[in-house]
Amino acid sequence: EGLAMHFWPRGLLGGLVVLVGACQTTSPMQRDVFDNGVVRFRLPVPDGQWRRVQVDKIDVAWTNREGSSLLANAYCTGVDDAPLEVLTNHLFIGMTDRNLLQQYKTELSHREALVTDMDAKLDGVARRTRAVVVKKDGCVYDLVLSSPPEAFPEATEHLDALLAKFEILARPNRAASTPDVPEGQ
Repeated sequence: EGLAMHFWPRGLLGGLVVLVGACQTTSPMQRDVFDNGVVRFRLPVPDGQWRRVQVDKIDVAWTNREGSSLLANAYCTGVDDAPLEVLTNHLFIGMTDRNLLQQYKTELSHREALVTDMDAKLDGVARRTRAVVVKKDGCVYDLVLSSPPEAFPEATEHLDALLAKFEILARPNRAASTPDVPEGQ
């Protein structure tokens, strides 16, 4: 079976669900730091029965025996100043019977992030997805969990553990970004 990918960088969930056709390439992930020469971020390896897989055009991905998938992906080219809601909606392109369960803003790596939980179908198969989208230094970072609905609660615990330690690092070949300073200081 090949990947059921839609165009990337958005509309990624088809590739997230069907990771069977993964390509084997050398990964720029060393221990818990991803560095592809364009973006750098710290993301711990999930605990438990997660298995690392290589998927074309996705930075880091894992699957488990329950049919859940976790991924982290970042891109910096073609990034418009689109709101987080628009960037999030693009992740669900190609999915049908969408039902928004919850959506809220939080902080991730010192930036505002949008968390979206949604039930939807991909090729007629029910999935529950949590997508976390954050922008920093001209790049968009997507952290996504897709799971059979019955496996979602346990899989979410693994995603939450990753998010607690996720950190966007200074981009290579770019001056270190200045820390966020509240206005008026």
